[in-house]
Amino acid sequence: MLKDTNPLDTKPTVPFRALLRDIALGITDDETLRSAAVRLVRLDRRLSADEREEFAGTAGGATMTEIASDLRKAADPDHQLATAQERTGEEEPAPAELDSAREGLVTYAITQLRRAEVRQKLEDLQAEAAEQLIHVGGHDTLIDAGYVDDGRAAELVDSWRELIEQHHDDYEALRAYYSEPYRRRPSWRDIKELARAIEKPPMNLTPQRLWTAYEQLEGSRVKGAGGRVLTDLVQLVRYALERDDELRPRERSCGFASICGCRSSSSAGGRSAPSRSGGWRCCATTLRRAWGSIRRRTTT
Repeated sequence: MLKDTNPLDTKPTVPFRALLRDIALGITDDETLRSAAVRLVRLDRRLSADEREEFAGTAGGATMTEIASDLRKAADPDHQLATAQERTGEEEPAPAELDSAREGLVTYAITQLRRAEVRQKLEDLQAEAAEQLIHVGGHDTLIDAGYVDDGRAAELVDSWRELIEQHHDDYEALRAYYSEPYRRRPSWRDIKELARAIEKPPMNLTPQRLWTAYEQLEGSRVKGAGGRVLTDLVQLVRYALERDDELRPRERSCGFASICGCRSSSSAGGRSAPSRSGGWRCCATTLRRAWGSIRRRTTT
């Protein structure tokens, strides 16, 4: 496993973006490859599982740690020698064979990094990580978690509406409600895709931040505390498109809503009391009655 240790990063003052650019231009000396490998490992540790999956989708299925490992091997003289020995069957390959082995290792290692979209994805992920966290006294502290005044709240809402207007064909979670009549309802994956998109710079939005901004600007039309669950993003889309007159948390039904009519909402006074087992009391009552009815029928 490649570890993030200072001796491996022999170019600590060179920006990651510059390392990627150099590799794309064919600058593949051992120091550049080792430093790029360390930066990839360092960035990977700061990403969420969704972000890692997103990167792998861009990089043809390759993960950051896999690319970092290949870069390290390409810059390792021992691995270069072993590769040349395997190719030639000789204990002491000629210098030309060593050079050929290294060239092959490097070509394979930088395959994805030579693609512009992969380099851009890496730069975007690094920018997101840098803007979200600032290291202060050994602790990671969230910055810009909210807004300062009505002006900032208005900016958030305006940027949200602008995103919907300009990119409603790019995300199924928007397209589903933008069109008339409605198309298919967005899936959980569609909602997650939109949530990840608005979290990125320069928007840096979350459903909760948007909800709070609407509360500050249009408090009389916002009913209940929402934005705490991802599905509330649907409510924010509908409200921005004026499909709903009021902004309410998305009602959540239990798995047996069609039987018992149970509906829960995080809005004030709309939440049912959960049982100790984590289910809804109304559902438990309904199921007990149904089971009792079934038993009576089978015994008569």
